[in-house]
Amino acid sequence: MPTRLRECPFDKSRELQVEHFDGDDYHVKCKRCGAQGPPAGTWAEAERLWNDRDGRDKSLNPPHQKPAASRWRAFYALRAGPLTAH
Repeated sequence: MPTRLRECPFDKSRELQVEHFDGDDYHVKCKRCGAQGPPAGTWAEAERLWNDRDGRDKSLNPPHQKPAASRWRAFYALRAGPLTAH
């Protein structure tokens, strides 16, 4: 029976998966923001490391920071100039 994974500490998502990478290593990865748990030797160990973290745990790799959608909208609005009604 699969272990229930705790939500992502960065975006609170439950869209998580355990990935197999680098030959024999596993980690939990958030599908939404890309945050990754520490590498582990087994699937079960990857789940345990993800779930056993506390709020100060620095072993999780945060996702790459992306500008907020509102910042992009503001950026494009400035480039396009003032909006006019047609």
